[in-house]
Formats: sequence, structure tokens, C-alpha cells
Amino acid sequence: MKKDMGENINKMEVVSEELWFKYFNGEVTSMQKRAIQQWISEPKNSNAYFQALDNWERKNLQFKPNTTAAKLRFKSFVNLHPESILNVEKEAESLDNRASIFKNNWFRSLTAVVILGFVFWVTLMPGRDYDTYTTSNEEVKTIRLADKSIVVLNSNSEIRVPKDYIATDIRRIYLNGNARFSVKHTLDNKKFVVNTSHGCQIEVLGTEFDVFSSKDSSRIFLKSGSIKLYASVKQKSPAILIHPEDVVRIAKDQKVQIEPKQKYWQYKAWEDHQFVFDGSTMDEITTMLEKQFKMDIHIEDETLKSKAISGTYQWKQKEDILYILSDILNFRIEERDSIYYLKYKN
Repeated sequence: MKKDMGENINKMEVVSEELWFKYFNGEVTSMQKRAIQQWISEPKNSNAYFQALDNWERKNLQFKPNTTAAKLRFKSFVNLHPESILNVEKEAESLDNRASIFKNNWFRSLTAVVILGFVFWVTLMPGRDYDTYTTSNEEVKTIRLADKSIVVLNSNSEIRVPKDYIATDIRRIYLNGNARFSVKHTLDNKKFVVNTSHGCQIEVLGTEFDVFSSKDSSRIFLKSGSIKLYASVKQKSPAILIHPEDVVRIAKDQKVQIEPKQKYWQYKAWEDHQFVFDGSTMDEITTMLEKQFKMDIHIEDETLKSKAISGTYQWKQKEDILYILSDILNFRIEERDSIYYLKYKN
């Protein structure tokens, strides 16, 4: 019976809510999972997928704002800073006097209300500032956001979080470098948006994913849930639907590359100060080390660039991986002017 259901999903116009919930809970068979993902890949079915995901997340809420506590904090702020309210009242009176130059009563009233609202926002809200979190050369840092979402920040990376992050309509984070996000779905369905230094934008409600961003490229790996990806905000590129275990690579002046069903081997490994190589070439490995540790590495032997290696390797300092690989592949390392030169031993 289950086999027939899995085989016939692509012939159905609508997937039942029961089956959707089993899919999001990881309770479907491998055949059903494959059939559903094939059904989702059809552009005409994307809206149905997002609707089902939204229904599931509404019934599996992970964060509920404490509005009572927020009101108490606001009252406490007013009691501690009564001069703020006084300043707003004085500004309102001043604005009303200046507004009398307008002959049109409606325009005068509207102007006063708009400006008064702006003054109130500037006086009482901290939304123009950011909390900035950075990591050093060999540091990994875990950050718990106000909505209980988790950001694990890799070395040489930075995120900026607006101080009014939880109060705005969209939870927005700015990333430069590499980070893993575990996003909590909120009661009011606020989007969680990551803007990268490369210019792409990632939108989710609640999910887990890994992002690497530099000035010229971005790479996204989706562990679970679903995300909408905009490859270039500046160029207003259309949204791309990303599925679990997809790896997306975006580079300047190149077409977006989507690699489905990747057990992305570096995912989460860097949190334990590890690198996991699966037939990776030395050229790929050095590029990885350069981006994570801000190292400058030159391979002087062309044949060394194509040498491949597999395995899991632990590191404590940025040079550790290079020295481990030099013993395995029999090359030497020379450091001159902060540049690492790799060449086979004579």
C-alpha cells in the first residue's frame, strides 16, 4: 500500500496533509521521499509545498514571544527614563507650533503625526544599532539570538545583528564568512533573512543550513527545512527553491550551480576543528584553507595540485593541516613573507 502511494505521488494533483507532515517529520519511506521531492521539483507545485511547510511549522512552533515581559520591560524603561517622554512631548508641541505655517489643516495634522512618530521611534527604539560578532583566526563561536535561534560562527567570520532584531517584521542577519544557522520558527511566522557579503539573500521560517560568503562567491548547504534563495539582491534575481541536502554555489558572472543530494562533508565538521576530505585535490584543499584561515598558499608543482586525499583531520593551529598533508604526500613547506610555498621534496 505504502509502495503504491509513493509511486503514485507524481500522478496526484495534491499531496495529503498527513503525508506532508510525515515527510517533514522524517517518517516517510525512502521511495515516498524520492517521489515527493520529484513532485516538489515541478515549478507548478512550489506554492503547495510552501503552504504545507507553513501549516506544519504552525503546528510545531519552537518559539513564542513573551509579550507580557516585553510590556513590563517597556514600562520599566519609561519609569527609569521619564525625560524621554518629556522630550517627545516638547518636540510634539514645537512641531505643532511650526506646523501652523501651513494653511491646509489636514496637511498640517498629517505632517505633525508623521514627524512625531519618527521622533518617538528615534527616542525610544534602538533599531539603528547593531551587535557585531566576530571570530579570530582559529576561533569558533556559538551565538544564541533573542528568538533562541543559534548561529555557529566559523573562524575569520562576522555577523551583524540589529539591536531591534526581535521587534522588526523580518529577522535579518548580515554575514561575512562562514556560519551555520539553526533557525527557530516564531508564533507570528516572521521570516529569517541572511544577507551575505557576496550580495545573495536567504529567506527561511525555521530550518538548519550552512552559509559561506566572501566578496566574490557564496556557498549554501541546506541540512533540513526549506529556503528561498535570491542569488543577487542587487540584480533582483528570481527566487530559487532549495531542498534538503542541496549544495548551492554562486560565483560572480557565473550561473548558479545546484548540486542535489550532497552529504556535504564539511557541514558541522569545522565546529570540532576538523577538516573532512573526500577525494579532495590539493588545489581544492588549499583554496579551502585560504578562505577559512586567510592564508596565502602557492603550490609550485603542478602535479601536486591534482593529488587527491580522503579522511578526517584534526587541527589546533591553522598550519596543522598543511604539515599533516606534507608528511602524507611528501612535499615540503617554505614560509616567506607570510606566504606558504608547497613543493615536492627532492
